[in-house]
Amino acid sequence: MPDNYGYINARVRAMHAGLITQKLDDAVNASSYTEFLRLLSESSIGADLGEATASGAGLSQLDASLTRNFFNTAQKVVGMADGVSGGDIALLFARYDLLNLKAVARGKIGGRSGDEIYANLVPAGSLKPAVLQALANVPDVGNLIGVAGMNASPLAMAFRKAAQNLTANGNLLEFEIALDQAYYETALKKADSSILKDYLRREVDAANILTALKLKASTVPEKLEGYFVKGGKEINQGRFEQITAGNGGMEGLNAFARLADTTDLGQAENTIRQILLETAKKLYVADALGIGVVIGFLKEKEQEIALARLIARAKFYNVPTEVIKKEVGRGA
Repeated sequence: MPDNYGYINARVRAMHAGLITQKLDDAVNASSYTEFLRLLSESSIGADLGEATASGAGLSQLDASLTRNFFNTAQKVVGMADGVSGGDIALLFARYDLLNLKAVARGKIGGRSGDEIYANLVPAGSLKPAVLQALANVPDVGNLIGVAGMNASPLAMAFRKAAQNLTANGNLLEFEIALDQAYYETALKKADSSILKDYLRREVDAANILTALKLKASTVPEKLEGYFVKGGKEINQGRFEQITAGNGGMEGLNAFARLADTTDLGQAENTIRQILLETAKKLYVADALGIGVVIGFLKEKEQEIALARLIARAKFYNVPTEVIKKEVGRGA
């Protein structure tokens, strides 16, 4: 079947217009938590707020509403696609399995509760909310492997192997890299769109930079090959090893030039997140008849949910507006 990006992108642009990020200043300046909920009700999130607006409802009800909204949004986009577009969009959404499986493992290693873990998952990939809920609620890492429904994900086999190794050695970084390698190898091989491939290669570069900085800040292993994800655009094995060893490697970068003088890992993570968001936004405009519109929309939808959670907590606990502005990048 032929791709149908003309139809998909028209629908996605209509959804994009309703994002709360289009009225971010109004959201930040809301006079109260109740006023913020009113603004959310007028955004793309409104149809899924449900019990979050009921008397006595709190942040847990809002978190559930935001999770439900992302799932419903994902289902709408997937339902529009067929043919070539359907294959590429499926690969793009499989990325959420990657993010969710990492988040579950981090939560288990960190001793977080099932509710805490699930509240930070994004049910948009092959793994349905019920499967993610089950993963979030298993008692320990060792029980992740046997959760029913995992076979729905293209990462199922890699996940089981990585989870077994995580149980044995407790090395969370190795676990995350194993999943990165499995996802990006498959996605780059199967993607039809050159735009999608190029964007994924940027994500591979981002993953390798962060891994190198993490290793640099800890004990560098003797063999680095297993920590490198192939397929990047700017970060090859040599650069990766340079960054890890603290012997340069960040000079001359294009997309990630802002990281050249970064020494703080947290700052690097925030900068990379912003760079990938900016890249996706450019694709939303530049690739009007291709998957770039979907890529841009999804990144902004992720940002919308993250900012909604952040602002909601700030309004719920009466954090001063000026503090919120700094948190969301609206400060001086």
